[in-house]
Amino acid sequence: MFSNRNCLRIGFMVMRNQYEISSGNIFRDFGFPQPEKEDAKSDLAILIRSAIKQQKLTQKKAAELMQIDQQKISKIMRGLVSEFTIKQLLKIRERLCVS
Repeated sequence: MFSNRNCLRIGFMVMRNQYEISSGNIFRDFGFPQPEKEDAKSDLAILIRSAIKQQKLTQKKAAELMQIDQQKISKIMRGLVSEFTIKQLLKIRERLCVS
């Protein structure tokens, strides 16, 4: 292991570990205006993604079942849910028969 002096001599910068204890909601930690809402949307997206994978659906087939565009399924699968409301995600979840 390098000593601090060796690290500085060969151009490495030694930093002390700094961290902050989480509030339990990453959206609150990053200053989102409605962190509880974003957390709920994220949880719903995870449930939807898991159901699609568990049922071994393609994005195209999932889109047909949920009556939405395949591009929207792609966004949900990638966790990009900012354009969705909680109500929309709940409807999608219901169409997949996820409890």
